Amino acid sequence: MAPPDAATADIAPPQVSHDHGPSSPPAAAATADMQRPKYSIMDTAALAQVLTEHRIKLHPHVENIQRHYILHGMPLSVAEIDWSRIANLPKAVGPLLAAHFGLVTTVTQTNRSADGYTTKLLVKLPSGSLVETVIMRYDRHQRDVDGDDTASIVSTTQGKPRTTVCLSSQVGCKMGCSFCATGTMGFTANLTAAEIIEQLVHAHRVQHVDHVVFMGMGEPGQNIPAVFAAIQTMTNRRILGLAPRNICVSTVGVLPLMHQLLDECPGVNLALSLHAPTQEIRNEIVPSAKVYPLDALMAAVDAYIARNKRILIEYILIKDVNCSVPAAHELGKLLAPRARGVIVNLIPYNPTETGRQYVPPTHDDVAEFETICRQEYGLRTTVRRTMGQDIDGACGQLVVKEQRKGRAAKKLTAAAAAAAAAASPSSCSDRPAVDVEDLAVAPAAAPDTFERKIGRVIKRRSSPGRDDTPAAADDAARDGDSGKDFVRDWLPVGLAALAGVLVTRVVWKLATRRRR
Repeated sequence: MAPPDAATADIAPPQVSHDHGPSSPPAAAATADMQRPKYSIMDTAALAQVLTEHRIKLHPHVENIQRHYILHGMPLSVAEIDWSRIANLPKAVGPLLAAHFGLVTTVTQTNRSADGYTTKLLVKLPSGSLVETVIMRYDRHQRDVDGDDTASIVSTTQGKPRTTVCLSSQVGCKMGCSFCATGTMGFTANLTAAEIIEQLVHAHRVQHVDHVVFMGMGEPGQNIPAVFAAIQTMTNRRILGLAPRNICVSTVGVLPLMHQLLDECPGVNLALSLHAPTQEIRNEIVPSAKVYPLDALMAAVDAYIARNKRILIEYILIKDVNCSVPAAHELGKLLAPRARGVIVNLIPYNPTETGRQYVPPTHDDVAEFETICRQEYGLRTTVRRTMGQDIDGACGQLVVKEQRKGRAAKKLTAAAAAAAAAASPSSCSDRPAVDVEDLAVAPAAAPDTFERKIGRVIKRRSSPGRDDTPAAADDAARDGDSGKDFVRDWLPVGLAALAGVLVTRVVWKLATRRRR
């Protein structure tokens, strides 16, 4: 059997700039994305559809095309790739690919940490939404000094340098975890399998990647079809060839994902974001815990372990919330019966803009918590190193910051436009100047018609009591509340009615005589 990285070992990583701080994507990548293609080159279904429409057999051309792009085409546009190097590929395929396919996502921002170990990519989707992809580099010295880390359960190359990419599966997230920046965004959309894979392609442009974790924006359990399809492409030995044991899917506790992962993606590792030892604390910081209670999660964990699989338990440490000594004992009691099958990954809280005043634990807090779990309850524990804090490395931070910048820019633009409109001479030349005091003047009263007078008179005369208020007196004065004024007002009406009766009687008599 080939080693885990055999299928990707011949992918030469490009030269990486060691400049720190924000930078732009490679010029070649920017050129490749100037014209947005119709389909993603990593969209297997679209690729198969186009080939079928042109009567080109699918096997093995679909896999060969994607494999060839990964090996030779990442720095280039599809039109610049020499597709003739693929054996037995019809000549008509090259123009088809150039006309319809490419990368549908673009890297709009690249941030590198000061220590050079973390790179965060801001990836723009065809819809215009943004997601994050984080590249983390580990070497032997780091592991010896800092201990194991997140990927300990997925790594079979202890002591060797490796690069892990953290992928997003959704724009935003429905779970609403109170400590997560992505949770403050709400849910926008699911990513397609091709959009997920393209994040890995963009990461490959920066540095060769050999480990993948689904721990970025979104809950993979809410986008199972796309996540599983992306994993199948990643583990396909004819395309990307990643070893399943080098992939880890993290869930906040969505039971359907936990039940299906073993059957649909055998060999892929599972991480459960537990984050609390009791249902009460979990309800507070993980709202979805009300849908998937702790007892049901532990039953799913036991079923997973029963199939001879280890599971990574992720536990974020937030000072004064869930990293106290009693919380450590509660967690130990919860996991001790299944200690042989779990690895507890302790994650010191990375400050994010969530609206909550959460505080990271001190080094002593983390050490004490880990000691209790390890020594008193026999749990295998690891502590995740804090990486990329200077570049907003935590999930969703960069997107949230960019969204806030966009909203602030829109407000400034609207305010500037309003100020310009107010200062423009043309905006007030068509109407006379109006003072603020003029705007407060009451509108002119409606004309006092005969019908209004009749209504007021009838109302006063039909009411049982007399209204002696100044307003009523004023109405009476205006309406001529006297016999003379009343006769003057009603006389025309009475005469008109009498004339109508007389005319009707005369007409009736004339009609009767003619009949006789």
